[in-house]
Amino acid sequence: MRSSMIMPLLLCVLAFQAGSPVSGQTPVPPAAQVEAVKKLDLWVGEWKGTGWASAGRDERQDFTIVEKVQRKVSGSVLLIEGRGTRKADKGEEVVVHEALAVLSYDEKAKRYRWRAHDLRGQAIDVEPKVLDGGIEWGFKSEDRGVTVRFTIKFDEKRWHEVGEASADGKTWHKFLEMSLERQK
Repeated sequence: MRSSMIMPLLLCVLAFQAGSPVSGQTPVPPAAQVEAVKKLDLWVGEWKGTGWASAGRDERQDFTIVEKVQRKVSGSVLLIEGRGTRKADKGEEVVVHEALAVLSYDEKAKRYRWRAHDLRGQAIDVEPKVLDGGIEWGFKSEDRGVTVRFTIKFDEKRWHEVGEASADGKTWHKFLEMSLERQK
């Protein structure tokens, strides 16, 4: 290794160790982040249920859905994993939904963040609204010319979610609905 690379590498190692358990200090996430995420504690768990989604004009596809919501990074973020399947024509199960989202709280900006990825390779980063007993998040779909929003309500036993779209921001059309029950 060239001597010109040793000093920057050494500085990086020392900086890493300064915040690591090796230095004798256990890193702890900011209390404000943990407290903000705790507002969604009822959501944490394994959920299973059914739903439907629009598959075209006056056509619906029914599906089953499994969602897992887990605390991660010492309770400062939530990891939400969803997988939905439906029966195809020949009876085999086909994956119709698979997504991964991370919900966190940005202490400096005083806002929540929702970063999600899906099967189509789409990724979004939006500011969700934490509601009493739920969450609402959405985005503008430029290619379709609509605003999409999802409203999730949950309690100790049930999770109910509705997906809606609007071209004008006033009139909303439901394109998805699902109801899940807590498994764990």
